[in-house]
Amino acid sequence: MKKKIGLLGGTFDPIHKGHLNLAKELKERHQLDEVWFIPANVNPLKPGRMCESPEDRLAMIKLAIAPYKDFVVNNIELNRAAPSYTVDTLKELKEQIPDNDYYLLLGEDITIAFEKWHRPDEIIKLAKILIGTRPGIWAHSSENLALHQAIMDGMTTINEMNISATELRSRLDRQISCEGLIPDSVLNYIKEHKLYQK
Repeated sequence: MKKKIGLLGGTFDPIHKGHLNLAKELKERHQLDEVWFIPANVNPLKPGRMCESPEDRLAMIKLAIAPYKDFVVNNIELNRAAPSYTVDTLKELKEQIPDNDYYLLLGEDITIAFEKWHRPDEIIKLAKILIGTRPGIWAHSSENLALHQAIMDGMTTINEMNISATELRSRLDRQISCEGLIPDSVLNYIKEHKLYQK
């Protein structure tokens, strides 16, 4: 059965309520059937940064999405050698389930670097881009007209939660409360496994 599948990728280090909100809002506004959370093995734009283990990040995602019946975790990139290129993931998914329509879910901040991704022209042929933006007019400029059009067509105003994983890691390391920013189940896991402590 053909489905509209939203794909939300990232290191999820850690997954937080901003990720969940982006997925919920774009799913509702574009009537997607499911959202698949795809943790990266190694983010090619951040090759030098160490993150928590794939096993821990996967476990935290599963805990975070447990309350949402249409949210699914897909470890396709963890099963593939690093780095994790979105274009390769899309090609593999298209081969596995060709009938699905795939939508790449992005936060507005990521679009600034989208042209630096690996083979972005192929990405927009394999999946429609959906971008959660803050209310108001947001302009994007590019000499690549196809990429520019794909980005502008995907702009979707949402009630965005501006949460930074970098800031969360710093707060966790300094033992400052992240209540309300990270799901309680994930916070309990972080505490139990002593994650994000230098």
